[in-house]
Amino acid sequence: MTENKLPVFYACINKNEASRNCSSSGGVFTLLAERVIAENGAVFAARFNSDFEVIHDCCEEISELKFFLGSKYVQSKMNGVYSYVKSKLSEGKKVLFCGTPCQVSALKAYLGCEHADLLTVDFVCHGVPSPKIWKDYLRKIANGREISNINFRDKTEGWRRFSLKIQFTNGDEYRAMHREDTFMKGFLQNIYLRPSCYECAFKGLESEADITLADFWRAQEFVPSLYDDKGTSLIIVNSQKGIEAWNRIEDKMCFERSDEATALAVNSSILHSAPRPAKRDTFFTDKETDIVVRIEKTVKIGMMQRVKGKLKSVFSSIKG
Repeated sequence: MTENKLPVFYACINKNEASRNCSSSGGVFTLLAERVIAENGAVFAARFNSDFEVIHDCCEEISELKFFLGSKYVQSKMNGVYSYVKSKLSEGKKVLFCGTPCQVSALKAYLGCEHADLLTVDFVCHGVPSPKIWKDYLRKIANGREISNINFRDKTEGWRRFSLKIQFTNGDEYRAMHREDTFMKGFLQNIYLRPSCYECAFKGLESEADITLADFWRAQEFVPSLYDDKGTSLIIVNSQKGIEAWNRIEDKMCFERSDEATALAVNSSILHSAPRPAKRDTFFTDKETDIVVRIEKTVKIGMMQRVKGKLKSVFSSIKG
């Protein structure tokens, strides 16, 4: 890529099928992270801790990178991470920091100035759910069993029909498609996102990150040559530093140039915050102790309201 007009849009997939299968969509974060680690750098991103809470942490070995792959639909804990990034930069190391747009902005505010060795990567964010709701839900699903692994975007049934998969040390497995799993239904209906997510200040195409990652939904329509239902990434290159990072990995990808209109068509979360559900406050004041019952009750009400709204719209158009 030699263009200087920014941002630049791409649809792409990692040529390495194993890497792409472990990723949420096209596997581009893996390529960026591997490159930085190969240059003796450090990668900061989200992973699960031993209690399967989501935390931001540092990775400096390729063998550990697997723990940082894939989406985690929970707000990550940032304890001491920004100062850790600063210390790595002070050592003269190259650093890749990947997080939500607000986390990237917070890091830059903390550092106070640009750093030539810092590459920032954000992603198109639907909003981050409450860690407490996730903890309560996980306890309910585990039911005393020890968890060995969690994948929010398991592709067993395909990229578009992704599942939440939870594996246990005794060999048991829980897997449910995202529109059937209770936690994911509540997340996708925006029931327990953090309050600021409903009026996100970081929507739009003026990202503070060098590169933005996203799902290229409707790839089968816009870029059929890059669609096989295994994951296709939408990449938005926002800065000259992002261009340089792209140039270092483009030989490891299959890609096609895209444009702003297509990007906005395939991923509306670029521009729009999640709407605040009418029943959010009721959900958080509900005294129901069973988290699954509590979520399902709220989701059911929300679904009924949407159906009624659609019927009202249809009847209004007929009457008109």
